[in-house]
Amino acid sequence: MNKIVYLLALATAMITFVLCTIQGISVVTTLFRMAIVYIGVIFIFFIAANLLRWSMILAPKNKEQKDNG
Repeated sequence: MNKIVYLLALATAMITFVLCTIQGISVVTTLFRMAIVYIGVIFIFFIAANLLRWSMILAPKNKEQKDNG
């Protein structure tokens, strides 16, 4: 699972790099933006994974209902 997250973050960062260089933004600014996007994508996945984990822990357990018929 982690490999998919890192590959998605890298792909998003590379798209950011290409778009910034096409627009004529300086290389240093482009690399800085690329790093921010890479870290941001990984952070978003980390937060989402924690929210999913806590929602599963806090969700009420389903009790089997007995049929009266």
